[in-house]
Amino acid sequence: MVDCTSAILSTRSVPDDKTDEIILHHNRPKVPTGTYKSVSFKAAETKYIRLVSGHNKLHSRMHRLKLKESPDCDCGTGIQTEEHILLSCPTHTAHREIMFDNIERMFQRENTPFNARSITFNSALYPQGKTALKLQMKKEVMMYLQRIGVNM
Repeated sequence: MVDCTSAILSTRSVPDDKTDEIILHHNRPKVPTGTYKSVSFKAAETKYIRLVSGHNKLHSRMHRLKLKESPDCDCGTGIQTEEHILLSCPTHTAHREIMFDNIERMFQRENTPFNARSITFNSALYPQGKTALKLQMKKEVMMYLQRIGVNM
């Protein structure tokens, strides 16, 4: 039996006007041959991807989906959003300071100019600049998410 889900059917006339025959053109996906280099643990990468995509289990999203009564964070200072968890939740201040210190050391190692050293929500999730710097910044955010233990 032929699997037609991965094939495109097309018809072609035979030169002597006999019946049309069906020709299968198989479209095979290009599979990467290199290895995927992970910058962190799978659990940390999963949390990072969920944070970036917005498909997470934070209170704000669960409230939007009518699965939680309140969008408020357990700390009581605001709504539990991605930005709140990453930059302002007082429950995670100690872990956030570790992340900021590691990022600052990374900026110093790479001789990043002072005007380019600001850490905002967008710059933490979508780092710009050198590839090594971007990977290291993502790794620091992933490790922070792993350390705080928030269910994502």
